[in-house]
Amino acid sequence: MEEKFSSDKNPLSDLLQKAESGVLQLPDFQRGWVWDDNHIKSLLASISLSYPIGAVMTLETGNSGVRFAPRLLEGVECDPVEPDMLLLDGQQRMTSLFLALKSKKPVPTRDPRGHRIDRHYYVDIEKSIDSNVEREEEAIISVPENRVITSDFGRTIKLDLSTCDKEISAGLFPLDTILDGGETTDWMMAFVYSRKDGIQERLETWKQFHTEIVQPFLHYQVPVIKLAKSTTKEAVCQVFEKVNTGGVTLTVFELLQSFPKVFARPEAKSPRS
Repeated sequence: MEEKFSSDKNPLSDLLQKAESGVLQLPDFQRGWVWDDNHIKSLLASISLSYPIGAVMTLETGNSGVRFAPRLLEGVECDPVEPDMLLLDGQQRMTSLFLALKSKKPVPTRDPRGHRIDRHYYVDIEKSIDSNVEREEEAIISVPENRVITSDFGRTIKLDLSTCDKEISAGLFPLDTILDGGETTDWMMAFVYSRKDGIQERLETWKQFHTEIVQPFLHYQVPVIKLAKSTTKEAVCQVFEKVNTGGVTLTVFELLQSFPKVFARPEAKSPRS
């Protein structure tokens, strides 16, 4: 008997790469990404601590009887392709992680009062390796689009991270670099040799930071439940209704309304070509 689903663990970096290339997309019926700044910082802290963030669920494409129009995750910019899989559950988490770790652009999110803000995310090197410091509350920070925090209506600069040298001086590592080995190495070298004195001390600090922060991001595994391409539309609707507890809930009627949509992308090409 054919299995209706399989489960496995996938590296976070691989899932985000698949999203970036269009191999992993959203079904068009998924509503928008809605997570706020605090949710994103909490998620990043969980990854850095190797805490579980929950499974995601995907549907293999290619079933002629179950065809959804796909769309890219928010922030993804790539040539039109037909996806190999659709993300049914985990949109908020995967989109947040893609925007914060891969996109290189400020993350369009919300403050606690619901106001639109654009943020970049950093981790404080010294605080993150201090076991007495609360990672989420103190070590993971977000800064405005220009990477400068001001007070007194912009007249006083409290924190300026607008250049690599200023990031290093503040001891704040940009999280949109952490999955890129080359950029991380360049930043590390600049950090270690930023001054002629204290090189060995900064090297030891970086080694601890790399072990406790960088490696958890690089090696983080996400549980993935994969629905087979043979899954019926009724089963997809039932599964989606049960797992869609985050974001904005869709009704079964809204799901069924989406089924007439197809992969209407004549210019689409295979992501493997």
